[in-house]
Amino acid sequence: MGFDNLFFQDFKKLDFPCNTDMVYVIGVQDDRKGFCPFYVGKSSNVMGRMGDYTRAHFDLSSLPDFHVGWAIRFFQCANKKVEVKYKPSKDMSQEENEWKKKLRLALGNKFQLLTETLFQPFGSEGEEKQKVRMYCEKFLNALDDHPMAEAESS
Repeated sequence: MGFDNLFFQDFKKLDFPCNTDMVYVIGVQDDRKGFCPFYVGKSSNVMGRMGDYTRAHFDLSSLPDFHVGWAIRFFQCANKKVEVKYKPSKDMSQEENEWKKKLRLALGNKFQLLTETLFQPFGSEGEEKQKVRMYCEKFLNALDDHPMAEAESS
């Protein structure tokens, strides 16, 4: 008898990533539509990067982290489950670009990945949150109309 059945029934499991270069995709998981990606990234410290997104600290030097963190918060407040898919990479930059291209083709021109959305000129913290909220609303609306989403649900 393992400890899982005795103590950890209410715990969620997280496979601990090895400390290596990773490429990751963050997306909304929908019961009907499946995994719908909105961000592609790379890191040598995936857990640290997820912490950056969780904190979503407003700082011009880490504005992309702020944007991703607030997008995650917005989707979660809209009762969407946000997931991260990651894999080890021998060439993070190349694989990140390959995934962006793949997803860009799959998603069509209904919307862009947050990775490729430039929020310039940069504004105040409140203005940046508003830009992210508008992106997320547009993403969810476009997703409702996207044929790929229907294909995944069947």
